[in-house]
Amino acid sequence: MPLERLGPYRLEKLLGRGGMGAVYVGRHAETGQRAAVKVLSGHLADDAAFRERFKQEIETLKRLLHPNIVQLFGYGEDDGHLFYVMELVEGHSLQDELSAGRRFTWREAARIGIAVAQALKHAHDRGIIHRDLKPANLLIDSQEHLKLADFGIAKLYGGTSVTVEGGVLGTADYMAPEQAEGSQVTSRCDLYALGSVLYALLTGRPPFTGRTALEVLSALQSQRPIPVRRLAPDTPEEFERIVMQLLEKDSQKRIPTAMAVANRLKAMEHALSLETQVDRTPPDAAPPPDVPTATPRSPHTEWAEPSSRPTREHPLAADADEYQLAHEAPTIVSPPMSQPSSPTSRGTGGVEQRSAAATGNSQATNRDAAERASRFTTVDPAHWRRRDEDETSSTPWLLMAGLAAVAVLAAGSAIFFFTRPPSADSLYAAVERAAQEGGAEALLPVESEMSRFLERYPDDPRTEQVRAYEESLARYRLERRLEARVRRADGDEGLLPVERAYLEAMRRAATDPHEARADLEAIQDLYAGPPDESLPPAQARATRSCLELVRQQIERLKVAEEEAQAADRQAVEARLKQADRLAATDRRAAERIWQGVIRLYGKKPWAADLVAQARTALKQGGPAPEK
Repeated sequence: MPLERLGPYRLEKLLGRGGMGAVYVGRHAETGQRAAVKVLSGHLADDAAFRERFKQEIETLKRLLHPNIVQLFGYGEDDGHLFYVMELVEGHSLQDELSAGRRFTWREAARIGIAVAQALKHAHDRGIIHRDLKPANLLIDSQEHLKLADFGIAKLYGGTSVTVEGGVLGTADYMAPEQAEGSQVTSRCDLYALGSVLYALLTGRPPFTGRTALEVLSALQSQRPIPVRRLAPDTPEEFERIVMQLLEKDSQKRIPTAMAVANRLKAMEHALSLETQVDRTPPDAAPPPDVPTATPRSPHTEWAEPSSRPTREHPLAADADEYQLAHEAPTIVSPPMSQPSSPTSRGTGGVEQRSAAATGNSQATNRDAAERASRFTTVDPAHWRRRDEDETSSTPWLLMAGLAAVAVLAAGSAIFFFTRPPSADSLYAAVERAAQEGGAEALLPVESEMSRFLERYPDDPRTEQVRAYEESLARYRLERRLEARVRRADGDEGLLPVERAYLEAMRRAATDPHEARADLEAIQDLYAGPPDESLPPAQARATRSCLELVRQQIERLKVAEEEAQAADRQAVEARLKQADRLAATDRRAAERIWQGVIRLYGKKPWAADLVAQARTALKQGGPAPEK
C-alpha cells in the first residue's frame, strides 16, 4: 500500500527512489507548507545501530542555520517508517548547468566558491562534515539562490565506505583520495571536494574522469589532474594555485580551513580588480586575507517572483539505479517558509508531537504497537540561533553567575526576564555577526532583527550602520531580481524608468560591454543631482538602490573591458610578430595577418598603434609576389 502520510505531512507525489529510501513532496496538514520528505528503507529502520546513528546525526544537523545551506525542518517515525523533512527546492543544480554545457567565468566560480566555503565553515565549526560535496548538491532555488544540500546525511550511510549495496556512495568524481580508500573522513575531505567542484566549474569536467567509477578511483589515487589553465586559459594563475592546492592528495598540503579558502578567494578577486583598475600588479602581490572586499555574489539571482525558466524539483530520476548513483541522499530545497507548528508543541531545540495511537499504547511492548507509534520533532531554528549566540558570547564565570541567579530568581522576575524584548546589543550583535560572515547575502536570516532594531532603538548610535546594512540587503535583492530578468529575457513590466534603463543596458552587456557601460554612464548622468521629491518614498528608495547598482556595474564592466582588451592586445601583438617572421618567406601569409588586424581592430581606439603598425608593414613591402 503506498504511503499517504508521514507525521504531519501529507505525501503528494514521489520524486525519486533509491537503495536508501524514497523522497516525496509533502504538505504540512496545518500550515500548508510544502517540504521534501525522505523516508528511509525498511531494512535501515529495522537496524537498531542505524536508528541510533540517525538520531545522533539529526541532533547535529539541527544546528545548521546558514543562508547557503538547506534547512532541516524536522524528523520522526510513523508506523515503523523512519523519516526526516527538509526544505523543498523547485529548481536546478550546478550539475544541470554543467550538463547543459555551461562554462562558468572565473569570477562566477570564485563567488560560488566563497559562498560554499562560508557554508562549510559554518558546518565545520559545529563539527559537521558534508562528505558528498558535488555540483548535484549545489541547488539553485526558484529565487535563483544557491544552497548546499545533503549536509552531513552521507555519514548515516557509512561515510567511510565507497560502496553500498553494490553502488557508489557519494560521487567518485569529487571524492577525496583518503575518503575513497576508506580512511577517516575529516573536514579536509570537504575542501578537496570544493576544489573538485571549482575545477569542474572552470573547465567543464571534474579533475578525473573514466568510463567506470573504478577507473576514476584509480586515477584519483595515482594521477595528478591536468592544470586548470591548460583547459581554461582565462583562469588567473592565483585561482589555479588555489584549486590545485585543494586537490593535493596529501590532506596536510591542502589549504587548512574553509575560512582560509574563502579569504584566499576574496583576496584574489580583490587583488585582480585592483590590478586591472590601477597598475596591473602581479597576481602574486595579493593582499592579506582580511582585505575588505565587495559582498561575494552567487552568479545566480534571488527574488520572490515566479520564474519563467523551466524548473524541476530535485532530484528527478528516470529510474532507481540512476537515482541511487547520482542522488543517494537527496535534499530538496524551497524558499524559506515559516516552520510548521502545532498547539501541542513543546521544548526548545525540537517540538515532539505524538499521535493518539502512540499515547494510547505508551505501555505496549510488542513490535506491532511500536510500529503504530507516530513521533515527529520539529526543528526550531530560533532556539539554535540563540544557542550559538550564547555560546559565542558567554564566558565560564558568566555561566556560573547565571546559574546562581536562576536559583534565587522569583517566578515573576523569571517571567519578566524571558518575555522582555531583545536588547539593542543582542539585536545588533546578531546583525553584525551575519554581516561579517558573508556580506549582504548573509543578512537574509537576520532581516527581522534589523527591522526590530530600527523600530525599537531609533536613537541608538549604531542605527545608521544597521540602516546601511538594510539598504545593502535591498540592493542585493534588486540586483538579483533584475539579473533574473536579464537571464530569462523577461519583459520590463512593473519596473521603474531607471530600472528599465538599467535592464536594457545589462542585456546589451553580453554582446557589447563598451556600449553597455556608456548606457550606464548616461543613466548615472540623467539621474545625477537631488532626487525627485514627487516620488513616493518606496520608489525613491528603489531609485537610489538602482543607481548604486548602476555605479557598481560601471566599475565591473570597466574591469571586464580592460581585461578583455589586455588579452586581445597580447594576442594581436603575438600575431604581428608572427607576420614579421613570415614576411621574408611567405609574404602572402604575412599580409593576411596585417589585413586581419586592420579589419578587426581598425575602429578600436586602444589598438590604434597596432593597426598603424600593420598598415605600415603593408605599405613598405608593396604587393605580395605571385606564387
